[in-house]
Amino acid sequence: MAVGNLAGDWSVSPMNEFSDRLRKDRKNAGLTVRQLARQSGISFSYITKIETSRVGNGVSPEIVTALAKALQRDELEYLFLSGVVPAPLNALLADEQSRAFVRKLLSSRPRYAGWDRLENALTDLKKEPLLAGTTSVPKKKPRR
Repeated sequence: MAVGNLAGDWSVSPMNEFSDRLRKDRKNAGLTVRQLARQSGISFSYITKIETSRVGNGVSPEIVTALAKALQRDELEYLFLSGVVPAPLNALLADEQSRAFVRKLLSSRPRYAGWDRLENALTDLKKEPLLAGTTSVPKKKPRR
């Protein structure tokens, strides 16, 4: 569903996109709204409001996660589609490759030393990035 503002910017709102996706995934799973309600622990009337984009201020991350689990869908993708992810983190969940990285990171549960190693690795990447898809290594400076 398109939503416009006074400046004439017409786009699909995140909630509408999530609503459409939730309805599609529920139907593809062969579930009624009441069946999904039983499986997710969320009232059928609230699920109906979500599917019809009538939830007012949006949904909570906990509800989005419960729906994703009940439908056996990607929780991170549902969080992104529903618009509950804070803006600075949107890029982390915007595509499957990014979500795979976040899932791997979350499942590894690094301790403090692990975070240090990850931060060092990311800092090193910033210093000498390789182009995506290349196998070349930065050239060494010739000895004199």
